[in-house]
Amino acid sequence: MFATPKTPAAALRPLVIALIASLASPSWAQTGQGAPVNSSINRPSAQALVLTPAPTLTQIYREASAYDAEIEVARANQAAEIAERPKARAALLPDVRVNTGYSYEDSDNIYTDPDSGYYDAKMERSSGQIASHYVQVSLTQPLFSMERWQRYQKAEYIASAADYKLALAEQTLALKSAEIWLAALLAQQKVRLMTQKVEALTLQYQQATRAFELGVGDRINKLEAQSRLDLARAEQVQADNDLTLARADLQRLTGREQSLPDLPIPDGSQYPLPQALPDANHWLEQAPHNLNVRLANTYIRAAEREVKVQQSQYWPEVNLRLSWTDRSADDELRERTDAVASVELSLPLYQGGHTQASSQQARHRLTSEQARHRQELNNAEQAIRKHVAGVQGDVKRLHALQQSLRSSQAYLEAAEQGNRLGLRDLVDVLDARARLIDIQIQHVEGLHRYLLNRLQLQAAVGNLQGKDLQLVDLIFAGQTPPAESSRT
Repeated sequence: MFATPKTPAAALRPLVIALIASLASPSWAQTGQGAPVNSSINRPSAQALVLTPAPTLTQIYREASAYDAEIEVARANQAAEIAERPKARAALLPDVRVNTGYSYEDSDNIYTDPDSGYYDAKMERSSGQIASHYVQVSLTQPLFSMERWQRYQKAEYIASAADYKLALAEQTLALKSAEIWLAALLAQQKVRLMTQKVEALTLQYQQATRAFELGVGDRINKLEAQSRLDLARAEQVQADNDLTLARADLQRLTGREQSLPDLPIPDGSQYPLPQALPDANHWLEQAPHNLNVRLANTYIRAAEREVKVQQSQYWPEVNLRLSWTDRSADDELRERTDAVASVELSLPLYQGGHTQASSQQARHRLTSEQARHRQELNNAEQAIRKHVAGVQGDVKRLHALQQSLRSSQAYLEAAEQGNRLGLRDLVDVLDARARLIDIQIQHVEGLHRYLLNRLQLQAAVGNLQGKDLQLVDLIFAGQTPPAESSRT
């Protein structure tokens, strides 16, 4: 506590400080008995905050999914690539066709030559002008075609790749939605905190100025207070700008303006965090489930089939052909009805080296896809290590910040109590409040970084689902999320 005064000037110092506090403190800082209480800049209570209706992260993602053009492109591309499967299957099924035709013929032959023994003026064919019409129904069924079968197998992998590409687009949009949503919430909370900090530092600067003018303070304290206030104002402007940009990003994401939830300022208890987090080896085992790795693996299978497609051109093809033809003509000798059944074998002997070149090209592409798969697996493992370390560090830091919040709040309460008892001046209270706000800002930033790292970790192992977005909503609702060890 303070030392016992030994001089008249020293004895007057507490009285002067009390006078400054009473002059500097506005009406809201006085109780009915005249004691300063700092009700406006006091830490907000979670129970006193009224949450306005606002969409959750899950709802934001749904709106973005319905509005985003890239998702629409991905869905259309998926539908287009999946169509390769029935196209390839159609090549293995019967090909049934109906053909019809009409022909007119004007010719000179032995039937039109009067000097020949075949000329007969009563017959249409001797006029040289004959019209005919035919109808044909044919069926062709491949009995053996290695190339067509391999193309069908390849189409299965192409369709699977289309599913993975759509899943990747949805995952990318989910992460984008989370990043923009969390950035907007962070910006909003920082604006509120910076406003409170500027208020506290403004009062602190006023106190330091009056103390200096009355000769009980020094110039260094005044300049320090002014420096902290100027910096806080600059940070407040940046926070306002960040919030404006975040709202614009959110509107661009969903196609309309969005309201933001009025979240409570953290005091170390509103946002519970999971305790258990498996080590990196547990997560690295799931690296093959990464969507980019799965997609690359599917491309390898498709490339392997393409090699077999090109090599199958050396194989013979066997087809069954059935046809029925009905032809009518002015010449009765040309009228007929035919029913034909045949089995045909086709064996390529020489195509100028085309088959060999195509096979080599397919093998080179297979090698390329295998290298790509290794690269995607390495990228997935690197991302997993990065985000596991990030989540582990974030959890530790958040728990440390929660403890720091409690300590800072206790210090603020002690400073307020000391102020009411005359043992501390208002400068100490305002300084304690400004320090608490700094820790609250760090806590807000750490929480948002943790949530984003966690979502990115789930994406890295190919396990980002709707319940992960719901978990973010649970945390902001103050509910305890499941432990990380329960996720596989």
